[in-house]
Amino acid sequence: MGESFQERFNRKYKERAERTKVEYAQRNRLFDVYNEMVHSLFDLIERKVEGTPITVERSPVQIERRLSIFESKKEELPALKLKLQEYEISLIPEGINYQTGAASLRLEHNNPREQPQTLYLHLRVINESEDNPEGEMVWMIKIGFRNFSVLSEEILEKLIESIFLS
Repeated sequence: MGESFQERFNRKYKERAERTKVEYAQRNRLFDVYNEMVHSLFDLIERKVEGTPITVERSPVQIERRLSIFESKKEELPALKLKLQEYEISLIPEGINYQTGAASLRLEHNNPREQPQTLYLHLRVINESEDNPEGEMVWMIKIGFRNFSVLSEEILEKLIESIFLS
């Protein structure tokens, strides 16, 4: 005779708890990568706009970092604001959604001629292969109904230009 309902339920419950623990550990490592990627993106943007009349300001935001199902702590990450005359672009880290694993950054601006005024950048792994099983982490952006594109320096420059100069 097979295992009873209780035995089966308890076994599956234990397996699920183990899986959940592993997932949280992975997402915790992802949070560190996310933090680094936010900082390096902001450093890149600051270098790009250096020598232009665009002003740059970083301010801290509190992000929830879940350590397990039951515990989380607040982490401080920077938000970045670019300003030129009456226009501004804000890049605000949203952290990681622990249900979906999505690591995102919100980009908002106040130029009504450029739609949409809120865009999202998502951290994704690309170029996974046998030689490179980890792949590489990149920011992806979805503009309009097109598929996600890697946020290249060219796309970044066009975005900043279209918001500030249209």
